[in-house]
Amino acid sequence: MTTIDFSNDYSILGDDVASTAYYALETEMLALHPDSLLEVNLDLVGAANTATGVMPEVEQFVARIRDELPKFDATQVQKLPRAAMAAVFAQSLHLAATDKEDRLNPLYQEAIKVCDLLRDEGRLQIKRGNLHPDALGNLKGGSGYRNTQHDLQLLVNIFRKNWPTLSGKTVSTEAQLARGE
Repeated sequence: MTTIDFSNDYSILGDDVASTAYYALETEMLALHPDSLLEVNLDLVGAANTATGVMPEVEQFVARIRDELPKFDATQVQKLPRAAMAAVFAQSLHLAATDKEDRLNPLYQEAIKVCDLLRDEGRLQIKRGNLHPDALGNLKGGSGYRNTQHDLQLLVNIFRKNWPTLSGKTVSTEAQLARGE
C-alpha cells in the first residue's frame, strides 16, 4: 500500500490561511479610498483559486514584467495570492455581517421545480415527435442560480416557439410558461 506524505505540499501562501492573509493586508486595504473600490461581480473564491493556482507560471514572468513595464510595481504580482486569500476572507466577513434572510431561495426553489417539470415535459414531447430531438441540447443542467435561470429561460423559449405544435398536447400551460419567465 502506498502512503502519501503531505508534509511537503507546496502552497503559494506558505502557512498563510485566509484570515492571516487578510490581517497582513488590512492596513493597506483600509487605506484605499472608497471611490477606488469596485463592486464584486464575480465568483470570488473561483477567482482566488485561479490567481493562486497560476502563480508558479506568473512568477516566471516577473523579471520580464519589470523590464517591459517599468512603471508597473512588480511587487504587486507577488502580493496577488495573499490579496486573493484576503479578499475571500473579507467576503466571508461581509457575508457574516450582513446575514440577512435569503429572499431568493423560495423563488429559486420554485424555479427549480418549474425547470424540472418543463425539462421532463420537453423530453416527453421529444419522444412523441412534437419537439426536435436536439431541442434540449443547450440545457446546462446542474445546480445554482445561474444554471437554473439559464435552463428555465431556454425551456420557456423552446415551449413558446413550439406552442402551436404543443398546445393541447402538453400538461404545461401558458400561465406556467409566464410564471417560469
